[in-house]
Amino acid sequence: AASMIVLLISSYTYFVISKRQNIMLTVIIYFLLTLLYLFLYILLSLQDYSLLIGSFGLFIIIAIIMFATRNIEWYSEEE
Repeated sequence: AASMIVLLISSYTYFVISKRQNIMLTVIIYFLLTLLYLFLYILLSLQDYSLLIGSFGLFIIIAIIMFATRNIEWYSEEE
């Protein structure tokens, strides 16, 4: 079921994007969704360590978001 959902959302993303050459965004969304479902499956299968692994997973996600947005000037004035 998860693989069908990932393929459905990825194909929808591919057809919604206006430029057909921009397949990279579709591939990125496909891999992100695959990683998300894999993480959730592992988290549910490890019942005893789910809180620990979930906390580490959220820490890694926040670290990636902070690293990706470190150079954004949030309060700069547009000219």
